[in-house]
Amino acid sequence: MSLSVSGSASAGWGSRTDADGNFVQYVKPHVAGPAIYIMSVKYKEQIAISNPFVYKPGDRTHKVVFKLNAPGPLMPIYQKNAQRSSIASAAVYSGVDAQGVWIVNPDNGHAYKKIHCSSYENAIAQAAEERAYLVTIDNEVEQKWIDQVFSPFNVLIGLNDIEQEGKWQWQNGQPVNYTNWSKSKPNEADNIDKDYVILTWQRWKNVGQESKEWQWVQSALLEKDNWQ
Repeated sequence: MSLSVSGSASAGWGSRTDADGNFVQYVKPHVAGPAIYIMSVKYKEQIAISNPFVYKPGDRTHKVVFKLNAPGPLMPIYQKNAQRSSIASAAVYSGVDAQGVWIVNPDNGHAYKKIHCSSYENAIAQAAEERAYLVTIDNEVEQKWIDQVFSPFNVLIGLNDIEQEGKWQWQNGQPVNYTNWSKSKPNEADNIDKDYVILTWQRWKNVGQESKEWQWVQSALLEKDNWQ
C-alpha cells in the first residue's frame, strides 16, 4: 500500500498489518494541513488507486477500502487478535500536491482542480477539454473549503466583466449571489482595464493584463459539476 502527500520524503511501512488486518499510517503531529493524500495497494500484478482525499488538522481517521480481483484472501488468518502478515506491499511516499489533481468537495459533490495556465484564454481552453469551467464560488462555505484545500495565491477564478464593464458574471453563466472582494473592492482607479478576478489571501481582486499582479498569475481553478 502507498500513500502520497505533498513533500519529498519517503518511508516504508513493511508488510505487517494491525490485529484487524489493516495497514495503518499515522500523520505526524506537526502537519499543519490540509494535505492531499492518494492511496494505492499492489498485490501481485494488480494495482488499485483511491480518489484523492483531504486530511485536515483535527481529523481522526480516513479509511480507504480496496477491492482486487484476486482469488482467495490477501492474508492468512491466525489466532484471534494476532497480528497478520500480508503478501501485499506497504509503503508511504510523497510527491503529490493539489495542483493537477481533481478533489471532490463533500458539501456539494463538485470536483475542483488547480491547473497551470499561460493566460485566461488558455485556462478556458483547458477547462473545455475537461468538460469543466473556471470555478464559480457560490457561498462562504465553498470559499472556506477552497481556501483550506488549495491555499490559492493569485489564482484565476471564473468571475469577469469582459462583456460589459462593471457587470460581473461567472464564466459558466451562473448568477452572482455571493462576493468576497478584498478591501479595495473592484476598481479601475489606475486606469487599467481589469476584466479578470484572482483569488489571493482568501479574497477576490480584479486584475488586468497590465496589472502588476498579472505576472504572478500562472494558475487557475477549475470546477466540474457531474463528477464520476
